[in-house]
Amino acid sequence: MIINKKRIVNIELYWHLIEDENEFYIGVNDINRFNNKLTQIGFSQNLELGETILPKIVGPVTRFNAEGKNNKLKNLPKETAYRQVMWKWKQFIGGGNFEEVEEVRDVPYERYQVEFIQPPSEELSIVEVDNQKMVLSSRILKTEANSIKARNIFNIFFEIFGECMMLNTDLNRLRLPEIQRKNWTVLPPGEYPFEAIQEQINHGLQAVNNRNSRIIKYRIQKISSFEPNFIAIGNGGFTGYWIFGFPNNNIFLLESVYPNNATYALGENWENISRMTKSEILRNDFHIARVVHRLSWNEEIDRLLR
Repeated sequence: MIINKKRIVNIELYWHLIEDENEFYIGVNDINRFNNKLTQIGFSQNLELGETILPKIVGPVTRFNAEGKNNKLKNLPKETAYRQVMWKWKQFIGGGNFEEVEEVRDVPYERYQVEFIQPPSEELSIVEVDNQKMVLSSRILKTEANSIKARNIFNIFFEIFGECMMLNTDLNRLRLPEIQRKNWTVLPPGEYPFEAIQEQINHGLQAVNNRNSRIIKYRIQKISSFEPNFIAIGNGGFTGYWIFGFPNNNIFLLESVYPNNATYALGENWENISRMTKSEILRNDFHIARVVHRLSWNEEIDRLLR
């Protein structure tokens, strides 16, 4: 049965079709209909069996799935937060002459305190069912605790495809290939000055406004000045994230375009990190350092990489 919806609020419409404690999947078939959408959210043109991605943001549901959200705590006093900007002005240098000066500044502002809700980070996979390729969710166990998870997955499919279907776990019909996560594009080892990755950086910066893009470029130029010999560029729901590898220091810096964030120094090897889901990376304390985007950022990056 194909379910056509824009979104569901009441999961009970379909929840009752599954027996308690039974497992099922949500998916779409005849995926050639969705070739453009599938590449848009992060799959390759070939749609190879086993490809698994965190879907790129195409609307509010996939945004929450990839990035989580902040709940404003309006019952608590406001707090002072800071945003970084590139500040430019003309400075008098004598003799009637001026020179243009630019520096990073922290700009304070008042905001409601926030509670961060972790992203579900649900992934989609290309599998084969009855000799046809299909896009499938992760396996869902029907329990009361999983009803929110199931509703989120339904709405991811509705937001991307406008439809979905439910499948049982009959392995005679469903063949699950080995997972091949496509969430990162790994550039070959070599030297990567900022100019060499300018195009990829500009693509990631499409998610932010021009004001924020200047400070983000500044940070990436700073990291690039230490000559990383490994770079991974986020795809799909990881778009706007980069990892800069310094294997000699056993440090992999995770940077993103998103404001009010931080630079994470990851000490785990890249092979382990690349196999993780986004929620696993965010949930676990894999970082050896967290460098907040404040005025001290420069000095802390120097200390880590020199």
